[in-house]
Amino acid sequence: MKEKYRVAQLQQLDSQKTENLESEGSQLLKRLKQQSIDNKDINDKIVRQKTLQNDLVCIGFSSCKKKISYHLFFLCSIINVLYHFIDWFIYHRG
Repeated sequence: MKEKYRVAQLQQLDSQKTENLESEGSQLLKRLKQQSIDNKDINDKIVRQKTLQNDLVCIGFSSCKKKISYHLFFLCSIINVLYHFIDWFIYHRG
């Protein structure tokens, strides 16, 4: 009879431990899910900020690129005019 009682007690303790573990696991899962939701919001904000920063840099670089292209074109035009002037000068001088 003692053995049956002990077995029943052990089974009850086992089931209580299992329930406690399941409860702790459930709480852990709930906490992790909430943490994931919180992290998602934070990560979304960070991604939006970085995207905006990158977009602004690209816009700034694009306008700089246009200015540099314009200045290079202007410089090439001046070099071309000087080349033709020097060529004309050498041809007519001699």
